[in-house]
Amino acid sequence: MKHQQKTKKQLVEELEALRKGIAKLKRAKTKRKRIEEALYKTVKQWQTTFDTVTDSICLLDEKLIIQRLNKAMSNLLKKDPNEIIGRHCWEIVHGTSEPIPECPILRMQKTLRRESMELLIGERWFDISVDPILDGSGSLIGAVHIIRDITEPKRWLTWEAGIGRFPRMCLSGLLKLIACLE
Repeated sequence: MKHQQKTKKQLVEELEALRKGIAKLKRAKTKRKRIEEALYKTVKQWQTTFDTVTDSICLLDEKLIIQRLNKAMSNLLKKDPNEIIGRHCWEIVHGTSEPIPECPILRMQKTLRRESMELLIGERWFDISVDPILDGSGSLIGAVHIIRDITEPKRWLTWEAGIGRFPRMCLSGLLKLIACLE
């Protein structure tokens, strides 16, 4: 047999080499496990942060297909994330097979800069913005799509515009009252 031809010293050396190899594998496994745990923690922390944002956000790939989204987007669209991921935003938001003509995505593809618009959907106003994600050579590789509900600020602006007439009407009425009292 092959092992019988080896000296005791050779066998001890081989055994020691095997022990060192096993120890090295255990250290590598431990290191890999720490890296996996750190990566999991980072991903979880990123998703928690992403979901904490109250604006509706989704990440699009280079074909403008939704890859990720936050809870606010899922809530806004009243859909499970699995029903949204893998589809174009215009399919989900507008129910169309292509972007609406004034869509900021179309402008962003040309300008490679943030583009935005205000859009009335039902009775709610939204600020829609799209930021490009560029690679090192400046080519478009994706986008960040943000939808912010601006209904309340719009109502305040409308109310303030209406209230601007109120002081003049009050002053006019007050002057008429004074004139009657004289």
